[in-house]
Amino acid sequence: MRVWMPDKVVEEVVNVALARLLEEAGIRAPALVKMNKVPDVYLVHRGIRTIIETKEEGHRKALEDQMKERLEDNLCELVIGITYPTSVVRGTITAPTVRTVERSLREAKLKISAMAMGSEGPRIILPEKIASYSELPELLTRLTSEAMPEEDLDTAIRVVKDGISAFVDAMATLENADAIGEHIREVLEGASQ
Repeated sequence: MRVWMPDKVVEEVVNVALARLLEEAGIRAPALVKMNKVPDVYLVHRGIRTIIETKEEGHRKALEDQMKERLEDNLCELVIGITYPTSVVRGTITAPTVRTVERSLREAKLKISAMAMGSEGPRIILPEKIASYSELPELLTRLTSEAMPEEDLDTAIRVVKDGISAFVDAMATLENADAIGEHIREVLEGASQ
């Protein structure tokens, strides 16, 4: 149960501020209104469905449970959890504005963790890292690479190898192309290993 406090904003304001900051950094990430298990911030980055869940410090367990639930419900391949300091959402006399929350997020040290779905269920790919907002775009790119399901990666590797073989076979039908084809096969297969 949430208790309304006039000097504090609700989590949804943080989500809107975070989505605006991500868009400013070139990452389209709409903040979603919480209704019926809707995630905080949703985006597709580098082809990976990603959810960013946020919680105020002191609510780490609830954040981890929510992260696991998002993966188990197949809402995403990657979920990033961000814990922010209470100072981000609390004002001195009145609740801060969205702009003030944005400014606070820019300056705050955030605790960031991440999970992805593995063959045996949710797996931690980033236990916890203290980072600033400015590190989020690079961290997001790294985490999307680590979140790709291994089966999909194996399929992509097989498709590339099949493509290399088809190309080399096509080259072999050309006159005097045997040596070129073999050399290209060696170079490309060496690059894929």
